Amino acid sequence: MSKALPRVSTAATWLAALAISQMVVAPVYAAKPKKVLVIQTQGDDLADADKAAITTVIRDGLKSYSNLEVLPTPEVDLLDVMMDLECLDIDDKCIAAIGKKYSGRIVLFTDAAPDGGGFSLTVKQIDVRTGKAVKSDTGKALVRSDLAKTVASILVKVVGPKPVKKAPKKTRVDVEISTIKPGATVYLGRLKLKGVTPMTVSLKPGRYTIRVKQKGFKTVKDKLKVRSNGENKVVYDLVSLTPTKPVDEPEVVAETAPAPTAEDDTPVYEQWWFWTVIGVAVVGGVTAGLVVGLQDDEPSASGVLNFGLTAPDADPRVRAAR
Repeated sequence: MSKALPRVSTAATWLAALAISQMVVAPVYAAKPKKVLVIQTQGDDLADADKAAITTVIRDGLKSYSNLEVLPTPEVDLLDVMMDLECLDIDDKCIAAIGKKYSGRIVLFTDAAPDGGGFSLTVKQIDVRTGKAVKSDTGKALVRSDLAKTVASILVKVVGPKPVKKAPKKTRVDVEISTIKPGATVYLGRLKLKGVTPMTVSLKPGRYTIRVKQKGFKTVKDKLKVRSNGENKVVYDLVSLTPTKPVDEPEVVAETAPAPTAEDDTPVYEQWWFWTVIGVAVVGGVTAGLVVGLQDDEPSASGVLNFGLTAPDADPRVRAAR
């Protein structure tokens, strides 16, 4: 026979559920800077001016720690504060009490002594809640000019390394987008940002997909790189969808024969030049015949041969009389 499970009260159930919900949804807050109190540097063999100078160097070195909030250093004499707190000696508990009095979370106590022309330094970090020294370190500044460098190296060992600065958030920059022919529609990235050229848009540095559309032109799809420094300006020359006509070559005009005149319609035998040629040919033929005929006859008695129709030797009657 199975045993019955113990009954749980409704109130207990709700309390358990509430505790679990608080664990799950409890917000996570960023750590607040710790308040640090820098006590005036102590040293029996040091002048008050040297003590103040060392304290200032330590305070300036802590300013670069973003996780620390440096409280004002009490200007009263440390002995008077100890008397108020009934401290008999400057030990860790007394220093922690001083830190609590001035609302500090940790206290930096520095003891210095002359060392030739420089200083010998001992710095302690004391936790106010526990009243105990957390860390301490010693360094030497051989000359006064090395004091800041020596304190910086001690603080790294006592307080810890400086926190790494977070990269600054990307700021927006203006980007100019235009086309040779205005009026194109622009779409940018996943945001589907829309505009008409020419346009100026504020964007974070990075890469964006850009589409440029215009009626009568081919759509352009490109990668737009936005730089944090320098000029961000792009101009698109869209390609027309209508092919351009080639440049016309000069027209070659064919030469045509001149139109015939009225004289050209006249038959050849009625042309003036036809009978002129015939006449010349007849005259030439007669002349050639006479010459040949004269050459075939017996030479004249005179021994002189005369040519031509008017020559006496050519007359048949003259020749017959001979």
